[in-house]
Amino acid sequence: SSEKGNYDYLMYADLDMDHPEVKQELKDWGEWYINMTGVDGFRMDAVKHIKYQYLQEWIDHLRWKTGKELFTVGEYWNYDVNQLHNFITKTSGSMSLFDAPLHMNFYN
Repeated sequence: SSEKGNYDYLMYADLDMDHPEVKQELKDWGEWYINMTGVDGFRMDAVKHIKYQYLQEWIDHLRWKTGKELFTVGEYWNYDVNQLHNFITKTSGSMSLFDAPLHMNFYN
């Protein structure tokens, strides 16, 4: 098993993104959080472990419900720019990603 979708890798926090009640609860929480805090965006951790279809659905839903642009940046720790580009394409550009390849270049 790879680290993607592996709940052991994520400290046993495995959410079933195919379950309608889970998906709706996360949408409800997102709306509540935006309304309570007034945030203008999100920093999403470990997005490669979340189904990209749901990430786009979640972001689109929150943008629609709140009327906010909601800048969103995801942490997808991979040094292969092609994999990062693939993720951005699959999510229709709904979020930005941290530039892990640039980080590696600075590190080296």
